[in-house]
Amino acid sequence: MSSFCTPARTCRVIPLLCCMLVGISAIACSDPFSTPSETKIHLVERLEFAATSAVAVVEDVDVAAPVAPQVDGTSILQSSGSAMAFGFAVPLEGKFVATQQLTAASENRSAGEIRISLVDDSLKETVLVEQTTGAPLDETPEDVEADLSKWSGQLVILKLQFTSKTAKQTLRWNQPRIEGAIATAPKAATFKRARYNVLVILLDSLRADHLSPYGSVGIETPHLAALADKGVVFEAARSNSSWTRPSVATMFSGRFPWSHGVVEPFSVLSSSLPYLPELLSNAGYRCAGGSESGMITPVFGMDRGFDVFHVLQEGGIYRGTRAPRVRARRVWSLLLDELTSRKEPFFAYLHLLDPHTPYTPTEKYRKRFIKSDPAPGVAASAENILHLRRRVMDISQAQLDYLGGLYKAEVAGMDDYVGELIRLLEDRGLTDNTLIIFTSDHGEELNDHKSIGHGHTVYDELLRVPLIMRLDGVLPARVRVAQPVDLIDLSPTVLDLLGLEIPESMQGQSMLRYIEDPAAPAKTTSLASSARPFRFALRHGDWKLVRHNTTGWLGKHKVELYDLARDPMESNDVSQEHPVVVEALRQLLAWHLERDQLAGEAPAEAAILDEQSLESLRALGYLAE
Repeated sequence: MSSFCTPARTCRVIPLLCCMLVGISAIACSDPFSTPSETKIHLVERLEFAATSAVAVVEDVDVAAPVAPQVDGTSILQSSGSAMAFGFAVPLEGKFVATQQLTAASENRSAGEIRISLVDDSLKETVLVEQTTGAPLDETPEDVEADLSKWSGQLVILKLQFTSKTAKQTLRWNQPRIEGAIATAPKAATFKRARYNVLVILLDSLRADHLSPYGSVGIETPHLAALADKGVVFEAARSNSSWTRPSVATMFSGRFPWSHGVVEPFSVLSSSLPYLPELLSNAGYRCAGGSESGMITPVFGMDRGFDVFHVLQEGGIYRGTRAPRVRARRVWSLLLDELTSRKEPFFAYLHLLDPHTPYTPTEKYRKRFIKSDPAPGVAASAENILHLRRRVMDISQAQLDYLGGLYKAEVAGMDDYVGELIRLLEDRGLTDNTLIIFTSDHGEELNDHKSIGHGHTVYDELLRVPLIMRLDGVLPARVRVAQPVDLIDLSPTVLDLLGLEIPESMQGQSMLRYIEDPAAPAKTTSLASSARPFRFALRHGDWKLVRHNTTGWLGKHKVELYDLARDPMESNDVSQEHPVVVEALRQLLAWHLERDQLAGEAPAEAAILDEQSLESLRALGYLAE
């Protein structure tokens, strides 16, 4: 096996890979709703992401180190004694196609050897093409093709190697590309598009596995179970960030965090990006929002497009009680009055803080899960959670059980809150024409990976979120969607169902196709990031790569690899056993980060906060580290 994919490889690896993984329909295809169609991956466009290495020449002669490959129009110029390596997932009926010819001064011409090979996950290297090319003075381009269909859908590394006795001789690859097909689902056809009302309910820091529709153990959430019974449950929904503001910005802009730029505690959402509330407002919707989180406020640009936006912790409708149903009635009744005072359809967004820290459930819920006195040294404040994270190895099981009990108590209380929201909607006869979306911005670590809290890692206890949709008479009831989806897909889905245009700049895709056809081809890849120090996750099929940056956004890093089919808890890093998968995914992730950053708008501005706003962020734990 060649040295590029060994743990101790000695070749020079350019930080990014030339090829994206095929199968991300919203990115790989110009039309995200196209039926199975041809695809071409042009290697010229991806050369800067390739990996290169030196190889032995045909004869043992003294030659200089090969020059790095270069782009010349639609061609790649490869110097003698070099190999280029491209990693990707092979498309259906995939093949490598190009024409090639030698270039050199007449006195430096000699025949060269071309070798095209493929390395798969088993580390087996298969030689696909091995031939002599370009006899002296022969400049006629030669066709070259390699069949890759045997590896359709697999992560592989394709090597293009060129050697000759003449050091200054180069090989010109004309229009080198990977051809094949992508299986994508057509646009859902059975749903009636109309100007429905939309209600988005988001519970901050809510783990999917603590809800009855997601198989929770030791806690029941009957109201959310009832919502699921009347709607669609997405079983494998994931957030694109493990902390609040970039997650919500992605949910409503349809762009990845590193593309919309909201990645720092003070980042302000750019006014030039598409934003669901603004798009709906422009389409004639009455938009109202309410947020209990200091992370989602007008000072950070999160109120764009809303006619009214309540910062609930600062208003009288919020204060005076911790009883979930009472708070729900106060908040939602006010918003419903504002929204239904006119004839326009409405869009409502409720961002509710619990079960985010501090864990302070009312006694009604607390006594269900806390059977003993508080564990010594454990408080539920965000500040103490951060303190405990630093010494998590010293926390006793009793302390962890106490924190877990408080968290469950808050979840149970918020289940009643959501039940009250929906009951008030039903009392006004609005459920027949209102799309109800229930979700979370991220999960919460409860010592799953020897840590507690959120924002600092990208394991699935933080990324996996609940996502339930209900629209009576339009969306089917008791449907469970197994295909992986992300919060980046939420806005395109809403726009699709309302019959509105999805902006081309949105990187997500409508999820209606999966509701209509459970066997529809799923998108291949899911991407997410954390707060500083930046960590990234890329899921491709059952593989998940976790990258820990040690310097800067695109700087040095270390990686982990998990096989989620065999290890859903991400407890066994198998990166050493699968170097080809690691290489392809790691470089694909880097390609995404650079490509999306360059495609994004200007860097997000930083908000200037007053002391009250700063204190709100401190209370949430975002300014303590």
